[in-house]
Amino acid sequence: MTVLVCEPGSAGAVRASGPADAAGPHRVLRAVTCDGAWQQVPAPSPPDSGLAGASAVSPGDAWAVGYAGASALALHWDGSTWTESPVPQVGRVDDLTAVAMRSTHDAWAVGWFQRSSASAPRTLTYHWDGTSWSYRRSPDVGSSQDQLFGVTTGRAGTWAVGWGLSADGFVTEVQHLVGSKWQIVSSPNRGTGSNFLTGAATASPTDVLASGVADVGGGSSGYVAEWDGSSWKIPPSTIGPGVSFNAVAAGRGGRALAAGDGGARPKPFAEVRSRTGVWHGSRILVPKGEQGNLWGATWWGKNQALLVGQVGPRSGARSSTLIVGWDGSRWTIENSPSGYNQLFGTASTAGVSWAVGDAGSRRRQGTLVEENCPTTDTAGR
Repeated sequence: MTVLVCEPGSAGAVRASGPADAAGPHRVLRAVTCDGAWQQVPAPSPPDSGLAGASAVSPGDAWAVGYAGASALALHWDGSTWTESPVPQVGRVDDLTAVAMRSTHDAWAVGWFQRSSASAPRTLTYHWDGTSWSYRRSPDVGSSQDQLFGVTTGRAGTWAVGWGLSADGFVTEVQHLVGSKWQIVSSPNRGTGSNFLTGAATASPTDVLASGVADVGGGSSGYVAEWDGSSWKIPPSTIGPGVSFNAVAAGRGGRALAAGDGGARPKPFAEVRSRTGVWHGSRILVPKGEQGNLWGATWWGKNQALLVGQVGPRSGARSSTLIVGWDGSRWTIENSPSGYNQLFGTASTAGVSWAVGDAGSRRRQGTLVEENCPTTDTAGR
């Protein structure tokens, strides 16, 4: 089998992708041209399925996770094909929301499960050891329900974030992997209303980030919680009144960003952290008469970042994919395959990027994977 993998600096290269043909070599279902354009690529799509998170360590090694009916779903990219990997069933309903890779042989996926269709959700974690996914028990901070929506692994260890329901309402939840066991770590909350952590990223051994949102005075207030090597805090400069942060990503030299939406008719919104540690917020313009949400974020290169989500008319009758690029100074909406589609997760490595979500209609929904491998003039900046 010959697989042509686009590497940075190989303009015009294509990647052959498709399932094995019993008669011989792999059959090409779609040629992904490395020209800097987003293209939809074939991926397993069980009935009633969708993808929520992605992570990658090389152009030939990536994971995307989500759900398929009442089961957790994990798809692996090997450089030529997306394939489904078995995940042990834990509850009556299992759902994965995020994945983080440290290496080919070390990845974590998190989410939630229900023991029965009537029971409340509880935290769910799986570990990939290079061969298979295995269930790992995790604690719960809430008295009645808990969910994990972000995970990061790197030089500061492995962290998972989400929320739990206590007697006082929803509160933030942070878990740290110590040895082979997950442990609850004290985490901050804003005000006396409900708080939620929605994503996680590692910037350095003493800098872990978690995007969040609080109910303050009856309205949303987004923020980024930061772990400084000893404790979690919410720096005042990260607080964005009237917005919700759904994702966070960390770049080089202390740079980072948080992405979400804000307003009665939501518009995409993002905050960027400079090398000095100060956060600056900005709205992202979408076509007139439309509204949008950002659900996923990733950093690549020296100054580049990607945000993904959905955009559509204010009536909410339909939505299409939204991909926003950051070049270090401005936001640009990138062209991507659309339809009744939405994106929830994204990953980038060595100049190759993926965006994952779901596609179809309310009657028939399936997974969606889009890929972009840039040309020489845009790779590795």
